[in-house]
Amino acid sequence: MILYHGSNVDIQNISLSACRPYKDFGRGFYLIDIPEQAERMAERVARIYGGEPVLYIYIKRHLHSIHSIHLQLFHY
Repeated sequence: MILYHGSNVDIQNISLSACRPYKDFGRGFYLIDIPEQAERMAERVARIYGGEPVLYIYIKRHLHSIHSIHLQLFHY
């Protein structure tokens, strides 16, 4: 599975306290499987909040090996 996250800051560790609280589905670290959409989000937040657009790519072969994750899937 390959997931993407677009940002305007350097992310060393995922911290929910650093996430903006008033997103569509609440505070969270949002990932998507569409790289172009994550790129657009990175450009958008960099334009609004400053910084440089950054695209993060997360590759995970087996989600069952992640012990501290809570996923909510939304179909579009």
